Amino acid sequence: RRIAWCGAPEGHPVAPGIRRCNEEVIQNLADLGHEIYEVPLPLQGWADAFGPLVLKDEAHYRQHLLEDDGEQLTFYARRAIEVSARVTDADVTSAMAMRLDVQRRVGEMLRTYDFIVTPTLATTAFPVGDRPAEIDGAKVDSLWGPFPFTAPFNVSGSPAATVPVGLVDGMPVGLQVVGPLNGEELVLDFCEDIEDVVSFTFDEMMKRWRSDVTQD
Repeated sequence: RRIAWCGAPEGHPVAPGIRRCNEEVIQNLADLGHEIYEVPLPLQGWADAFGPLVLKDEAHYRQHLLEDDGEQLTFYARRAIEVSARVTDADVTSAMAMRLDVQRRVGEMLRTYDFIVTPTLATTAFPVGDRPAEIDGAKVDSLWGPFPFTAPFNVSGSPAATVPVGLVDGMPVGLQVVGPLNGEELVLDFCEDIEDVVSFTFDEMMKRWRSDVTQD
């Protein structure tokens, strides 16, 4: 397989443990004969498409929740619906054009490579309400900082899956596999190949969780 590997899409910081774990898997795939190409990804503009289109859906499907009994909504849900009212038709038209452009660029890349592979997340799972402000010493976006690598492929419409490939501090680490449009079967088959290489189990993680519960 020809694999486009990007360990830090768009230059976003990645926690050292996740980077190390992912790179070990990539090296294992190379040792098996897969062709690994470390390349930047053509994702620029995805957030400009994502925001207005998601907010458009908020307004269409959830505006009535605010009107019926907004006090029952979480702050986040209420705020999203309120902001959605500011999205104009021009914003949506521009976002749809950008979405098609991102889809075109990613599609062109997947005519050269069989798969795009990235970290799934930039950090391991964190406690509720304790979203990291920094990763690997670099400040990160308050919304997308921990998980900037999956939403771009929602915008491009590309089928993608995540495979557990190891643990960092007892928490699971994933590798994201992205394939061409309508290539869901290809993605799942390759994920199965990765699972065979990694032989990952949740045993150590479950031991930690059981220990934490016992201590509590």
